[in-house]
Amino acid sequence: MLWTTVPSMMIALGGYALLGMRAGGEGNVGDITLLMETIEGNFVLSPVLLVAPLSMIGCLLFRMPALGAILVGGAVGVVLALTVQGESAARLIGILENGYEPQTGVPRLDELLLGGGLKSMYGTIGLILCALAFGGLMERTGMLRVIVDAVMRAAINTGRLVLATLVSSFGVNMMAADQYLSIILPGRMYKQAYEKAGLEARNLSRCLEDGGTITSPLIPWNTCGATMLGALKVGPHLFAPFAFFNLLCPLVSALLGFTGWTMRRREEDSGSSQD
Repeated sequence: MLWTTVPSMMIALGGYALLGMRAGGEGNVGDITLLMETIEGNFVLSPVLLVAPLSMIGCLLFRMPALGAILVGGAVGVVLALTVQGESAARLIGILENGYEPQTGVPRLDELLLGGGLKSMYGTIGLILCALAFGGLMERTGMLRVIVDAVMRAAINTGRLVLATLVSSFGVNMMAADQYLSIILPGRMYKQAYEKAGLEARNLSRCLEDGGTITSPLIPWNTCGATMLGALKVGPHLFAPFAFFNLLCPLVSALLGFTGWTMRRREEDSGSSQD
């Protein structure tokens, strides 16, 4: 993910720099000065604070699992809050539970720093738990399998097989409300179909990502859509028209399936066809 994350960050930073140069003006400079002075007056700014993000980057470079890297970064942040910022343990526990409520005297800065805490995520976590329970129930009872079997009967060539995979992954996202089920269940169901068609497993993996992972943030009741709403405070119905990557990926994947472009075939099938 490093090859996609870093360019995205550079593009975003470049965009912010251009917008900042276009804004200009003494008024903006005065606002920035006020914000910086307020931050310096309420917080301790030290290069030591860079240890928190650097620790997460180090964990990722050493291929530590994402959950472990997040826990390490959070633990380092807690230590820095207790030492560098001088926060008490009782106040820090309260911030972790209820979120941070700044009182700097500058409304714009207070609005920027306000938020966080476990309580702000309870709604999203509850929806995720319900979605996982509902999805597991549908898989265990075989309801999803019946639907996927019906779709498989129409997949008589490579293009239709790819389209069936995309539709099934998106459908599981809609019904089971969970991204992982939209990958696991169709992956199990279509594995043999891709083998019979002489296609490599990477083709199935790509279709599952394009139909399941990519579309999950566009569904409001999906775990990913709920996470987006909780983090961005913007529902999928508002940002979906601008999520070109999420909208175009399934279409491009279907096009590749019907045209045969980039559809890798297994070596034994390629060799037998040449013979």
